[in-house]
Amino acid sequence: MNSEAGYRDLEFQYVTARLNVLYARVRAGEASPVLRERIARLEALQQALCGFPEALAA
Repeated sequence: MNSEAGYRDLEFQYVTARLNVLYARVRAGEASPVLRERIARLEALQQALCGFPEALAA
């Protein structure tokens, strides 16, 4: 594995962990617009890391 792929994997794991925390907050009843916006941004970043950079344009 080259260093770029390793970095991308680590970034994906970090984004996934952050999303899991935010999803838990939504399940706990916190559903503010700011929270939903953060989730949308992290989901777009996650899609870009999976090879779909056009997701960041949304």
